[in-house]
Parts: sequence; C-alpha cells; structure tokens
Amino acid sequence: MAMEVSTLEDWPLFETVKQAKEENEARIDILWAVGGEENVNLALELEACTYDEKKCNSAACKICNREYRMQLVNPRVSMMAECGLDHWMLTVIDYKGAFSHEQLTAFDVRKAKDRLRKQLSRAGFHGPIFGSIELDYHDECKLWLPHAHLIVPITEQNVNAKKALIQQYKRMNLCHIKNNRKAKPLQFDSINHDYHQVSYCFKLSFFEVVDIKSKKGNRYTRKQRLKRRNFCDSLVSQHLAGRRGYVFSFDER
Repeated sequence: MAMEVSTLEDWPLFETVKQAKEENEARIDILWAVGGEENVNLALELEACTYDEKKCNSAACKICNREYRMQLVNPRVSMMAECGLDHWMLTVIDYKGAFSHEQLTAFDVRKAKDRLRKQLSRAGFHGPIFGSIELDYHDECKLWLPHAHLIVPITEQNVNAKKALIQQYKRMNLCHIKNNRKAKPLQFDSINHDYHQVSYCFKLSFFEVVDIKSKKGNRYTRKQRLKRRNFCDSLVSQHLAGRRGYVFSFDER
C-alpha cells in the first residue's frame, strides 16, 4: 500500500534533519577550505546554527531552508487541493539573461522577478502563481543561466494566456547559450505529484550543469554540486539575497 503523504515531511524523498545537518557540515568544510572573509563569516554562521542551534535563517543554510521549504510547500499544496483545479508546472528559461561567473554578485534577482511578472501579466495569466528563480552554472560555456519553476492553475483564462506567452517567446527568436542547441524557453508539465513538483519549485539551491555524450553519441545533461569556489560564491550570493530573495509569486493573495 502506498504511503499517504499529508505534509512535505511525509514525502520519502524529502531530506531528513540528519541529511540537512550533514549537508551543512559539507558546506562549512568547503567554505573554510576555499577561505576568504565572506566565506569564513558564512561558515561561522552556519556552524552556530548547525552545532549550537542558533537559528540563522540564512538562504545558504540547509537546516533552515528545510524548515522554510515546508512553510512554503505545505500550505500551497493544501490550497491546490481545496481549489479543485488542475495545475501546470511551468519552466521559464531566461537565455537573454545568461551571465559570466564574474557577474554573479551583480545579478539582480528582483529585476528578474519583475520582468517575469510583466511577461505573465502581459500574456493575461491570473494566479495564484508561485515558485522560485534559480541559477544553474553551465560548465561547457561558463555561463550562469537564470530560470524559473512555477506552479500555475489551469483555467480557461490561463489556457489562453499560455498561447499568448508562447507567441511572446516565439517573437523573441531566442538563441541557446550553447552552440548547435535549440532554445526551449518554455515548458508546461501537468502536475501528477503535488509534493514532489511543488517542492521542486522551491529547491532553493544552485547547481552545475554538465554536458555528457554517451557511447552511442547521445547527448544529455546532469546536475551536480558546483565546483568549490563557484559553490562558495553561490552560497554567499544566496545568503546576501535572503530567503525570500529567490522566491517568486504572482497574483497570490
């Protein structure tokens, strides 16, 4: 018999407190190893939270983010069930917003969220729409690529808005950040597991994307932990932005 999931904590793939603590310990070790004032200060803050239970509420803290993700996901899954509507998970990739690692500290997540809200509004979407902005570092071209994962209710108005948004992006004539790749800025997926897909929209973590070619010549990508210096820089960036910095909402009352 399948296990009944009534909160994110019940979901078998959601990290345990022990796993969150172990991840914090790994982050602390890497921050100390790379060094530098910002990294050391963040390591000390994470140490106080991990070992002395002095809650830091940092976006770079896996323990605090675990609690925060439950606060984000549980009420929204309940709301989705109560409203009686089906939902999409919408992924929006901002190819034009790609930037080099040297520009990471200058990335303005508030402007990125404002641009996305304007696009949704112009297309005619109505909410509640929620999710987050994420950054992945693509090793092949050495660029950070902003993207958003959003939960969108399926209504007649939003079905029409979906068509309008697709047309918006077609007119942009976007190029992929890698050679010989087709840009796919939008992806609409049906929700079939609320806790899995809603929590996916609130990962609040950045990754490195590695391109792999199989023995048969097929290409695919894999996400993994960022290399140490980039990883530290991403943690500091998240820490400075704050927990709500990368969280997105549109027409959510």
